[in-house]
Amino acid sequence: MRRGLGHRLRRQRLTLQGTERHTFRWHMGFTLLDSAGAAILANAPLMATKTLTAADWQLNIPLGLSCVGMIAALHLGAFMADRPKKPFVVVPGLFYAAASLGMAMIDTGWLFLLVYGLGAIFEVATRPAVAAIVRSNYAADHRNHAMGRLRQCSAIVFLGVTMGSAWLLDRAGGHAADWVRAEMVLAGLLSLAAYLCFRRIRVQENLAASPEVPRPAPARSMVRLLGQDAPFRNYLIGFMAFAFFNLLYAASVVWAFAAKDLGLSYLACSLLVQVIPSVASSLLTGWLGAWTDRVGPWKAWGLIRAGWGLDPLLLVLAAVVPSLAALPLAVAARLSRGAVMGGSWVLSWQTGVSCFAPPGGETARYMGVQTFFNGLVRLGAAVASSLLLAVATRSTVLLVGGVGVLLSSLHAFHCARKLRTPST
Repeated sequence: MRRGLGHRLRRQRLTLQGTERHTFRWHMGFTLLDSAGAAILANAPLMATKTLTAADWQLNIPLGLSCVGMIAALHLGAFMADRPKKPFVVVPGLFYAAASLGMAMIDTGWLFLLVYGLGAIFEVATRPAVAAIVRSNYAADHRNHAMGRLRQCSAIVFLGVTMGSAWLLDRAGGHAADWVRAEMVLAGLLSLAAYLCFRRIRVQENLAASPEVPRPAPARSMVRLLGQDAPFRNYLIGFMAFAFFNLLYAASVVWAFAAKDLGLSYLACSLLVQVIPSVASSLLTGWLGAWTDRVGPWKAWGLIRAGWGLDPLLLVLAAVVPSLAALPLAVAARLSRGAVMGGSWVLSWQTGVSCFAPPGGETARYMGVQTFFNGLVRLGAAVASSLLLAVATRSTVLLVGGVGVLLSSLHAFHCARKLRTPST
């Protein structure tokens, strides 16, 4: 038994050499600083709800706006394919930091959320370039493991900062609006430092291997790509279904459920919505990343989506059971999500498309296509969520979202049985 345990531990050890080690150090600095800034921003919907008196439907404003950057990623991914990728991360990242600083000057709920959404446009615009850099700078046999380790560490920072942010807001009393402004300034400065760290990464890309040739327009290229690459097409179908039904409730309903249905304080809301999932993520994401390297994206997505879909269904139960059982069920729901959310982030934004895209500039192009469809899904989910909230209860939206996510899990397991696991 000891030998088996030692063997498993050795398999979990992440070994990096040369330029990978240099990349990982600066990538870790970027990840930790970015996670600290994002942890403060993660409380923005709660700030808007409890301090700036935003309506429930207004919490969907950032979700709707972020789709602009994602839709633009189709052209951005094609434009950057044969160009250095680092500027396509650093420049939008600086605008993202500026948006957080701008939020410090706003005391109106809907406008606060509007600027939050504008910042999200720039943040999501970095994702095709980040995915391409991750592919070029990390070897395929431990790429998911490395990204899982980064996500694991960032989750620890995230839970500490988000809890500290909420605790300070609870302690602020009548000065909560002043503390909101101070925290937004800090979030902006942390984001600025993060992208300056990313600038230090030496990107290992061979642009000479991607000669400049006439290429069709991005939309025509996307249609051709989806027509010819059946595995990627199936991957996108499952990804879009998962994203739509998740976003149906995740952006607005969970926060409102915690604050209004459960009647929790700032700190308690933050613990339930952010900290508990982050604790689970920090414990399991490293293992999940290494496991994904072994089993491939299909099986990994099946497990991840199953854990994710249990979250809203358990929250629905928490809304109808006696009050004594409501909080334990809500905690179980968030633990289910947290256990798999790090793996979801790694596959969604770091490594997933690398399983399908040919080497070179095509990684950014494939990521641009995925991000484009994610933008369309975000727009549709924001509209659908607002319409559902107008005619149905929060529990109904959670139920619809949870069932949809579980269906996307079944799709992934079906693909794992029927389709060959793509190479990375």
